[in-house]
Amino acid sequence: LLGAGQLIYAGLQTTGLEIAQKDHAKAQSRQDKTFSFAPLRLGVKSSAFVCRWSQATILGAFPVLYTAMALLIGMNIGYRHMLPIHPYLYLLIGGGMAMWAGRGQPWRRGLLLLACLVYAAGTLRSFPRELSFFNSLVGGSANGYRYLSDANVDWGQTPPADIAAYVAENPGIQTAPPATPFRPAPGRYLLTASALRGAGQHDPHAYGWFQQQEPTAVFRDALLVYDVAPFDPRWLAQCEQPVPPLSAETIRDQTGVSDLRIASFDCSQSWIYPTGGSQAGIYAFNYDLFSPPTLQLPEFLYGTPTATDPFMAHHLAGTRLSFVKTRVDDTQAFVLYEATLPPTPPPYPQNGRFAPVTLSPAAAESLGQWQASASFNSTLTFLGTAFTPGESFWEVESWWRVEQGPVERPFSLMAHLVANDGTVVAVADGLGISPLLLRPGDTIVQRHCFPAPPEGQAYWLKTGAYWSDSIEQWPLDNAPDANALFIPLTE
Repeated sequence: LLGAGQLIYAGLQTTGLEIAQKDHAKAQSRQDKTFSFAPLRLGVKSSAFVCRWSQATILGAFPVLYTAMALLIGMNIGYRHMLPIHPYLYLLIGGGMAMWAGRGQPWRRGLLLLACLVYAAGTLRSFPRELSFFNSLVGGSANGYRYLSDANVDWGQTPPADIAAYVAENPGIQTAPPATPFRPAPGRYLLTASALRGAGQHDPHAYGWFQQQEPTAVFRDALLVYDVAPFDPRWLAQCEQPVPPLSAETIRDQTGVSDLRIASFDCSQSWIYPTGGSQAGIYAFNYDLFSPPTLQLPEFLYGTPTATDPFMAHHLAGTRLSFVKTRVDDTQAFVLYEATLPPTPPPYPQNGRFAPVTLSPAAAESLGQWQASASFNSTLTFLGTAFTPGESFWEVESWWRVEQGPVERPFSLMAHLVANDGTVVAVADGLGISPLLLRPGDTIVQRHCFPAPPEGQAYWLKTGAYWSDSIEQWPLDNAPDANALFIPLTE
């Protein structure tokens, strides 16, 4: 039909046949051999439109079908398998740009010319390393490793002489995978983008620590240079929920520290800062405690896992993500964070009360002045509380410093939400770490969650410590007649 319409249109234009003049809605003729027939003219325009769409369909069919086959059939690894569709992409881009620039505004042509010059300059700048070329939308070739790896970035195109010269200029540079993946030894490392992602490595996570770092430099747009600063971890604290992710043997092998202190804690209700944060260390968590990375725009890169529990996220704020292992085999997936800075405890309350645990806050008011420190049983020193009210729950963190440890008898931290007259509104006692793992100087944080109480009156936190087996309260060292603290809670 398309061909017939074109043939009829061409024939009527060239024969010059005269048609009797008619005042008819469908046809007109003139002696000057021009012809106008409304339905035919409409059909020819429609045919041209269909022709353009048919050409577009023909041009678009191959890249669509080829891409689907390349993705679904066979082992087509690498962007090079997509090169056959490039001519079609060029036609699509060129045609679209020509249509856009030809709409009458002169500035469009100027902008198009400028864009072409910028693109050409970026392409020339990659010479002679065209294999690892990436355009400026992703930051140029130096950022290509963030998006692709393997043959898309490095296929051994860097001349061996250049690599040898660089190694000679940097004595001691390491090109082999680190012996301790959780924390590589200090020094300079040279690796490929493929090795960074685990391609061709016996252990796909051999360079897992480097994946969370920024390279110092990108050599020849293909090789990554990392400078690893000294880091001497003295402890590793891992969360027990839902299961501990690492064995003691794995921890010591992968960190290279034979005398590393290992502590476990329940991160859903407690936190520990070994040595009060005065020494560097590592936190380990089960990957199930984190939400998977999400796509970040406009970079089109995936971010990092984020803790789903606000309590965890708050206490990880001063640390640095150092290692992520997703579940690619039968071993447990986990996340590591490096800690180098001590925490900042909440301010010590200025208007609390010391009293026997049996008294009410109102009755305790007449017992004496509030003191600037509170130590229980020469074992724990109270540091302060952090209070977060909510519509459904009130959350209180009590902070403590360990003075003696390990403690060989089980104990718990008391947390009662009480009214001014002593009425107990809610109880949230607990301790999410074994007393046997505590050492002098440790800072522990216990999370206490209470249902939000009725409004209209004052509430207090009654806290202290007691032996779990006998429920015997620990005495206050500087107030022997008292064994509890009353801390006012205000929204």
